Amino acid sequence: MSFLRTIKTPVFFQGTGLHSGEPCRAEIIPFYHKRGIVFEIGGRRYPLRDAVFEGSGRGTEIIFPDNTVVRTVEHLMAALYVLGIGQALIRISGPEMPILDGGSLTFAQKLSEVELVETEHHEDPLCLFVPVVERDETQKKIICALPGEGLSITYVIEYENPVIGTEIYDFRVTAEGFLKEIAPCRTFALEEEMDTLKKRGLAKGGSLDNAVLVTSQKALNKRGLYFSDEFVRHKILDLIGDIALLGRPLHAHIVAIRTGHDMHLRLLRRLKQLESRQQ
Repeated sequence: MSFLRTIKTPVFFQGTGLHSGEPCRAEIIPFYHKRGIVFEIGGRRYPLRDAVFEGSGRGTEIIFPDNTVVRTVEHLMAALYVLGIGQALIRISGPEMPILDGGSLTFAQKLSEVELVETEHHEDPLCLFVPVVERDETQKKIICALPGEGLSITYVIEYENPVIGTEIYDFRVTAEGFLKEIAPCRTFALEEEMDTLKKRGLAKGGSLDNAVLVTSQKALNKRGLYFSDEFVRHKILDLIGDIALLGRPLHAHIVAIRTGHDMHLRLLRRLKQLESRQQ
């Protein structure tokens, strides 16, 4: 039996939304009264377990039953997951989470500085006994969750862009490893995509301070890349954040090939169906 932990003192984050370009604030508040993560938006509270998820718009959206939406949640959710914070009240101001450094480092560092306390609520991990597989044959994408101990990820990306190319990374999820290897890795976009993204109303808050912008020859950021394989590491960050929406730990080895938020969330829906059958 695993008792859920919450933070002992509030932590807040403030900045610009990646896609909206608007001021955004998220306050993470100690929470003991109900099981799991609860969002507070406009004075109303929404349990994470009541939400559905959408990942087709360059980020993950949480959609609640009254159609209230919070966008770009994956970087915060990844930090909460790896630090073992399974219970908290997240008070949101603005249409999305602040993008901050473009990864999870600011979220993870500030949250790791506060004391964690156990609550009276518990949530056992979801354990798999058979593989769970999602495919997109048209785009040759596949993601599968295999039985395993703890959570580990093998991720493969393939881009025609020569700066990104093919990258592969294996990661066993731990808090220490996340802070060093994954959390610093920033979201990224191709320079050629920017006009299309802007026309779709996206990336209004994106800058070289919070994202990697890639041409056919190089990353345009002055400091370049933090890691030679920063792109695939960021994909792992996104996957952890999306899996965190399950609302409980997952014991599995996930293999993802040429996927993104849409495929991550297809897997998540399958896992939630499996969870409901096990209860």
